[in-house]
Amino acid sequence: MLPVRHVLAIVGGLITVTCIWHIRVASFGMNTQVIRRQIESPELLSQTGPSESTQYPYGARSLSLDGTASFEVSDMDLDASALSMTAWVLPQAGASSSGSMILVSNKPSGCQGPSKGFSWYLRCSGKSSCSINIEYGTANGCQRVESSTEVAMDSWTHVGAVFGSPLNLRSKSDSDRKIALYINGKEVAVNNRADERQTVESGRMYIGSSADGKQPFRGQMDEIRIWQRSLSHESIRSDSSLTQPEVRGLVLHLSMEKGSEERGKLQPLKQKSETVNIDAAESKPKSDDKSAQPSGQVAVQPTTAVQFTPDASFFAKLSKQRPKGPVHGFDQIMSELSKSPFHGPAVVSADERLNSDSLALMRREKIKSAFLHAWNSYKKHAWGHDELKPMAETYSDNFRLGVTIVDSLSALWVMGFKDQFEEARNWVKNDLTFDKDTTVSVFETNIRILGGLVSAYDLSGDSMFLDKAKEFADALLPAFNTPHGIPHGVTNLKTGQGEYYKWTGGKAILADFGSLHLEFKSLAHSTRSKKYYDLMERITDVINRSGANLPSSFFHGESGSPAGGPVTFGAYADSFYEYLPKQWVLTGKTEDRYKTMWKKALEGMFNQLASRSHRDGLYFVPDNSKRTMEHLACFLPGTLAFAAHHKVADGIDPELLMTFAKEFAYTCYQLYKRSPSGLAADSVSFNDNPTAEDFHPQGRQFHLRPETVESLFYLSYFTGDPIYREWGWEIFEAIEKHCRKSSGYAHVSDVTRNPPPLEDRMESFFLSEVLQYLYLLFSPDKPLSLDNWVFNTEAHALKTFTPKWE
Repeated sequence: MLPVRHVLAIVGGLITVTCIWHIRVASFGMNTQVIRRQIESPELLSQTGPSESTQYPYGARSLSLDGTASFEVSDMDLDASALSMTAWVLPQAGASSSGSMILVSNKPSGCQGPSKGFSWYLRCSGKSSCSINIEYGTANGCQRVESSTEVAMDSWTHVGAVFGSPLNLRSKSDSDRKIALYINGKEVAVNNRADERQTVESGRMYIGSSADGKQPFRGQMDEIRIWQRSLSHESIRSDSSLTQPEVRGLVLHLSMEKGSEERGKLQPLKQKSETVNIDAAESKPKSDDKSAQPSGQVAVQPTTAVQFTPDASFFAKLSKQRPKGPVHGFDQIMSELSKSPFHGPAVVSADERLNSDSLALMRREKIKSAFLHAWNSYKKHAWGHDELKPMAETYSDNFRLGVTIVDSLSALWVMGFKDQFEEARNWVKNDLTFDKDTTVSVFETNIRILGGLVSAYDLSGDSMFLDKAKEFADALLPAFNTPHGIPHGVTNLKTGQGEYYKWTGGKAILADFGSLHLEFKSLAHSTRSKKYYDLMERITDVINRSGANLPSSFFHGESGSPAGGPVTFGAYADSFYEYLPKQWVLTGKTEDRYKTMWKKALEGMFNQLASRSHRDGLYFVPDNSKRTMEHLACFLPGTLAFAAHHKVADGIDPELLMTFAKEFAYTCYQLYKRSPSGLAADSVSFNDNPTAEDFHPQGRQFHLRPETVESLFYLSYFTGDPIYREWGWEIFEAIEKHCRKSSGYAHVSDVTRNPPPLEDRMESFFLSEVLQYLYLLFSPDKPLSLDNWVFNTEAHALKTFTPKWE
């Protein structure tokens, strides 16, 4: 008689549970969630629980199987080359318990010829003990590893199994492959020379029987955990000794809790995560719910995210221990930063780092999937045009240059989308022309078109991109024909006629003309044409003549003199400051004038703008109104981290600069964390009232901005602290939840509403910046070295060089 199969179905992010008393399912997929369910099924529970002599630590309830029931986890890809499993088991003695009893399996019983999947099981004599075994499929048939140490009958025992080496999760060497078995935290069997295991790409995992319902388990089981990572010996021992269970990389956790008195109460988990308790009766799907499950199943929508590291105690102490209240001036801020809980290197164990890397690789696939969704939507509804309108499923054209295609080139290359890159390359070669009567923004097309083309050349070595880049730069050159070399804000590519923006009263914007240098200097180096380089140096001469540490946001284009405007690291000035340290690094650390300008900018920022909030001590950099800060300014933590790593500012402690970067990044993360929708407002106003919230939203839109995830990438890269990946994942999940449409991703018009209303626009930087930076954040292999590559403000990677002219 085959056992009755009870199903745990995970379909489209919806978790369905049947016949379980308390169950927790941790799914690190598109939704990183931990769910706690309470559904009474007395026929599957040991009502009396284990006796004291069994020394089972988890209380009075456990899963009781008599060979007539098992569990199925469906529609979730749990198998992986790096995989770990643990469980508490009490095999039942008796004649019916002779033979094999499956703990976890995703393959049918038996094995002949090439096979996939595995079975983790006990082989029992029926009297007093069982050996623990793993059978797994390879291209040459099945192989088995068996323990000599045995599991006692009628007694609780902690067992574990690990596929893969915890020392090198990505190794392809046979000598690094490992299969290990554990009893009560001790390694009892190992195979270091195993044939390559063939995983099951998709399908079901079975608990208590094989995939075909055979070899059922008889006895009691509890606390069944599966990780998509290779746990270390220490982690297995911790799991068995009931110290803090490992949660990073956890993909499944089944737990039968104590009795019904806990029903309806919110209880903490035995792991670092939050818990949601929902009564079964309240969770039944409505009849008109499209996601309603078949009769007898209960649907639960994931709602709560797992925290990573630092652990919850760090953040609990953060608001109490950290200094609070306004600070002003360079010296005071530097002194206060030394007291910051973020000061100094992150304490991350090798095991935590490997664990974070394993989880990151899983999440990176979700980022790639999101990119393809955006790209394919653009391709279907807007190909060859500037931008997609995802809600109307049509397009918009500001410049008539196929901006999304060109702006996505470097992201396509870095993320490994070679077919799509070739598709975009062919369009650039055959369809992108600049001899057209269209008026363009010099700044916007410089960072997107010129930057995209030069980067594509640096990454691929394809000279076609360099030829196109030179052609486009030459089309922009008439804009620089002004008395002092400050280019017009807009120019017509066909006629060369240009002008400064009318809405500024004919003034030039610092962020516009001060953020052309990386692209034009890279082009100058690759073409060995110094004219592009000289154009940029002339602009720098004008800015330096102002003598200010923080130059005016507006300049008179015709005279080259400052024209006022806000002093800010937000709109009108942001990328100018971003490019100062990057120019020094891009040109082989040879142009010290930019190093000097960056140091002066830092001194001006700390003396004139930077401050700290009253209530929670959040560091922020507003404009010179002292209260308002734009999301655009959240590029700054990443640039500060980059500059600290490269020691760009002589005389300023790079460790304190890195501490400020971490503090500011934490503030930018709070813009998302404290928002009802989980998405950051475009600008916030910091409160001057010590008893009020630190800030409140001002501009309530979310324009799919990249700045915060950009900074999280830099800080993750330079510090190795996994917390930045966790913050980035929360932001990504909020974008997926609210902004994703059937055709692309849309802007949000009010982040204070949940769900928020949307705006019909998907700018090209969502692909080139947001998704590429998220991809890099979740890339342990670091595809690009930040010692040899510099990103422009549109996330186009440019190769560093030393200027040499013939």
